[in-house]
Amino acid sequence: MIVEKGYKKDFLPFIVIKNSAWDGLPLVNAFGAGKEIGYETGYGPIRYLEPGDEVEQILDGLLELSQEGFQNRFIRESQKPEPIPWIDWSDEEMLEWMTDYYNEIVDYYQSAARQNKALLLYLT
Repeated sequence: MIVEKGYKKDFLPFIVIKNSAWDGLPLVNAFGAGKEIGYETGYGPIRYLEPGDEVEQILDGLLELSQEGFQNRFIRESQKPEPIPWIDWSDEEMLEWMTDYYNEIVDYYQSAARQNKALLLYLT
């Protein structure tokens, strides 16, 4: 499901929202999209994406966002008076670490798309 405009605060159901209000780049739900399989971790339900369209839509959104777009969003968030609390903003290497993580996610989706495989999504 690609959403052109408007979305709820509970963003888990979307896959990609095109043209975000923040920077015009897509919002990509690389972890919370997909169907629940009935198990949960401490960070929410385990989900899966079916091979083909679902995986490719997220990959396309990640590629359109780009590494530069991801870094710009990270920097903008770090400059807010109250940035999201689960990131250690005092760590000077956090941007580099998060960029590496972004690139690993892109690689994960690219590999799955190339091989026409489903993806299992969960956070630990």
